[in-house]
Amino acid sequence: MLNFDNKPKNALSNKKKVAYVSFIAGALPNYQFKINFKGLKNFKRVVSSTLTYGKAFMDESWYYNIKTLCILLFLGNVAYQFAAYFSGLLSSEFYLVLLSADKSGYFKLLIKSVFIVLICAFLLALNNFLSGSIQAKARTILTMYTQENYIKKNVLNTLNFQKKIDNPDQRITQDIDKLSASFMNVITKTIISPAVIIYYSIRTWLITGYYGPLSIYLYFIIGSVFSILLVPIVASKIYNLEKAEGFFRNQHVKIRDSAEEISFMGGEDNANKEVNKYMKALYFYQKTVVIFTFPIYSPLSYAIIGIAVFAGFYDDKNPSEQANIISKSSFMSMYLIFSFTQVLETASEFAKLVGYSVRITQLWDELEKINLAVNTGYIKKSPDNIIEMNNLEIATPAGTTLISNLTLKIETGQNLLITGPNGCGKTSIIRALVGIWKPTEGNVYLPFKNGVPDLYILPQQNMLVNGSLADQITYPERLSNIAMSNDFNNKMVKIIQTVGLSHLLKPEFFAKIVTDDQVYSYETEYDDESTFNVKYSFTTWQNILSPGEQQKLSLARIFYRAPRYAILDESTSSLDIKSEETIYTELIKMNVTLISISHRKSLEKFHRSILNIEQHGRFSIDSN
Repeated sequence: MLNFDNKPKNALSNKKKVAYVSFIAGALPNYQFKINFKGLKNFKRVVSSTLTYGKAFMDESWYYNIKTLCILLFLGNVAYQFAAYFSGLLSSEFYLVLLSADKSGYFKLLIKSVFIVLICAFLLALNNFLSGSIQAKARTILTMYTQENYIKKNVLNTLNFQKKIDNPDQRITQDIDKLSASFMNVITKTIISPAVIIYYSIRTWLITGYYGPLSIYLYFIIGSVFSILLVPIVASKIYNLEKAEGFFRNQHVKIRDSAEEISFMGGEDNANKEVNKYMKALYFYQKTVVIFTFPIYSPLSYAIIGIAVFAGFYDDKNPSEQANIISKSSFMSMYLIFSFTQVLETASEFAKLVGYSVRITQLWDELEKINLAVNTGYIKKSPDNIIEMNNLEIATPAGTTLISNLTLKIETGQNLLITGPNGCGKTSIIRALVGIWKPTEGNVYLPFKNGVPDLYILPQQNMLVNGSLADQITYPERLSNIAMSNDFNNKMVKIIQTVGLSHLLKPEFFAKIVTDDQVYSYETEYDDESTFNVKYSFTTWQNILSPGEQQKLSLARIFYRAPRYAILDESTSSLDIKSEETIYTELIKMNVTLISISHRKSLEKFHRSILNIEQHGRFSIDSN
């Protein structure tokens, strides 16, 4: 059963209160969101980053500084307030000319009203355009700033492995978008509203007397007190709502990625019940946000006008003048109330922005910690251009020792096969070699080429990308950085043939799958129309290629790069023995020294030594 309580009923430490939301794995603890007005510095930090980070639009041909757009939006809102004032007086002027049967004045006023309405429409459209432009730029700036610090070597994997920050993808793709959508309007209203309130307070006083604005002020002072008290609560609810959104989305991603397995095992009913648990948690937090953002509204202006009328303030006026005054005073007091209401709504919206800002800055803080903690000083350049591990000890983040006192030299041409039971630490050796996991002891010596390790790694999971066959083979190198030539095309064809994917070069293979929704459409930077330059989305590649074909395409990257050393982590597990033998034979002919992680006995003949990883840090090395 889901526990929807934001706070556990049992006593907890004042320093670390824990909110438990029961999901599929029982009670999942997360630090409870707590905010006070010091949390405003998070919002200030986000705004500051938006206004100062300039890399996002350096290449844009029509460059408008976001600060300039903000100033234009502010001026546009000021102009709209003036236009709205004259527009609001039109009804009182119409009452006057209609009740006095002033035909000439009526037509003049009609032309005037059309002109004012057109100005209002233009200013409203202009402000919407400026607001939309600022939103798009702010989102782009914040997203690129975050991604620049997130998608970095040793940071991307560490953040997702440690799982200290929930759903970083949601924070980047959704929270930033929601914050960008409204933060400029909040700032603009905050700046303009005081001036508007002062002006309409004076105008209301002149028409209704002091009691008119005084009544409105008293009413909204009480409302403001409640609003101020609710800001931390609403921000906390928004934070928890966004977290629940992320867990709900991730559950659907899991169902999508495991659809076949669920169908094989008849797990549809179970999957439906589990995802409904997440939906109920999401509903709970969504409901609390709605409750705490219920709007405040009052027909206060009509009460103020009624007092003035029944008190005889306008008895000396004729009926048409009374109608004019009543309409004008109604507009003035209503606009004053509207301005106050906007302030309260802005406070509610600001609470949401603080919630989004906290989630974004939490991600920034964690990325900064990881960046500062990254230390690859244990990786050194090998003077002999070989791979050497010296007294290496590797442990999990929890402190469990996986490898202890590993000293090993892998000479050029001396292929190494790494075996062992699941979870013993085979892949952890690769993580240590590339700097993802820092060993607790020891050093690693690697061959370098052009300032980077001359080592290529194929992970267990096949990595397909948006683009063509050529894009798949050259990844992570971009085709835009490669000079297109006949030699390049011939090299691509030869590699594709070597790994046994010649059928992918036939036009009829692609003819059967080409549809508008499958072709990955973006502007190509070369004119070659050969089949290996036809671009598709990565999902299309996943759909049209079998697991074995995907592995062959991944292996083609080694033939393209021709590194001194290559690490293959279960990279032939989906291949038949003959294809596996062909590919290993060709790689050895290219003088690529191979380090393979596999359980297949068929691979032993291609390796000079076998490193067998055992439990509790033990290992053995056998010659083959």
